[in-house]
Amino acid sequence: MAIPLYINTADADSISNVIREAVDKVSHAFDLSEEIAVPNAVSPHLIGKALKQFLDILYRAESDQKLIANGGAVSVHQPYIEDAHYEPLSRDEISEVGNHGLQLLGTLSEWAQALELPYQKNQINAIMVMVALWIARRGGELSSIESVVNTLADIANSTTEPDALAELSYMMGELISAVSLETRFDFENSNHQHPWRVLNLNRGIIATRSHDTGLMEHAFEELIRNVPEDAEQFFKQGMQQMEALDYPDHVRAVMTRYFQQSKTRVLH
Repeated sequence: MAIPLYINTADADSISNVIREAVDKVSHAFDLSEEIAVPNAVSPHLIGKALKQFLDILYRAESDQKLIANGGAVSVHQPYIEDAHYEPLSRDEISEVGNHGLQLLGTLSEWAQALELPYQKNQINAIMVMVALWIARRGGELSSIESVVNTLADIANSTTEPDALAELSYMMGELISAVSLETRFDFENSNHQHPWRVLNLNRGIIATRSHDTGLMEHAFEELIRNVPEDAEQFFKQGMQQMEALDYPDHVRAVMTRYFQQSKTRVLH
């Protein structure tokens, strides 16, 4: 799934443009379809209306931030703050609105799959990453990350350019910092596919593939802190990859150091 890293432009305009295109395509296919349904899901048209309201709130939140940054001066390029008496959205409101938007997009993605629209499904999943980053960059918390984690993995699997991998690693770090405590700890140790674990492990893999030792060290430290029960196995497998894929010496040195440290931690 090759998706360009426009997902890192997580502003209301970029999100709005892609959402409107996806809603139009899915709604049109829905109108032409016969007896295709997603269980317990409202129609794409209703989802589109709800997403329009969601986008209005995104624009309002960005306008509030610009208003504060400008010391209260309203620009003619900010139509959403003509009534500039709004209180800025709180962290809880950013979280609530953003996660609701992710749920709506998740349902729209299900429709795209049911209607056999693979491009639109990938597009919608990319929008979910953009919305998740929007939440993270405005101090909100993420409570639903499975689709976002899967999308980032798909992008990484089709990416080989070190700079693009480094950008993915930075984005994943932003998302990791924004995941709610409830989501971080809501799993059994036997559930190795829990999105929180997968996100941290995948970030370590992507940082390694970027060959950026600074990124590797930062990702590895967070991995040890966030999913300590997985760290030793991660570094053991990392050492195997060093040999199998002939990584450069500077990358191998960092992986070796963390592998040795992981064995010391287990012994103690």
